[in-house]
Amino acid sequence: MELGGGFVLCVVLLAAVVGRANAAIYNVGDNLGWNVPSSVDEYSSWASRHVFTRGDVLTFNFETEKHDVAEVRKEEYDECSSNDPIEKSNSAPWNTTLNSTGEHYYICTVGSDCSSGQKLAINVAAPSPTTPPSPPMLPTPRLGNSATLPTLSATLAVLVSVAFAVIM
Repeated sequence: MELGGGFVLCVVLLAAVVGRANAAIYNVGDNLGWNVPSSVDEYSSWASRHVFTRGDVLTFNFETEKHDVAEVRKEEYDECSSNDPIEKSNSAPWNTTLNSTGEHYYICTVGSDCSSGQKLAINVAAPSPTTPPSPPMLPTPRLGNSATLPTLSATLAVLVSVAFAVIM
């Protein structure tokens, strides 16, 4: 019996599950949500307590029609301008996956909210390298050993089932 395809598929699926488990979901501002803060440095203070990596998700919770969120370039962030946003949402909650490393800038474009401190700048790092999971130790099939082959097949079936159950 050849282990190649099924075994490799199982290891790949398990590695994908581990990779997804490492992504974090951040509620921007925690309990404050995405609102005008009491101090202009509240969002920068919030961001300084976290390490953002590619694949993480930011969730902006705000009251629709009172606020919005726009991802902008640094110049627009500095000027609280949104003439050419990278992305913008008027409905909450808004989730964005951090797909690229480097600086990311977000502002509220409603009234003077941005100049009152409703703006967020974060630095996104590459995820730290992780070691893929070691393949489980499986019995080596031997010719003439009829008990090993069913055990090997059952073990592979269990591993693939677990991988699919975790992903779904």
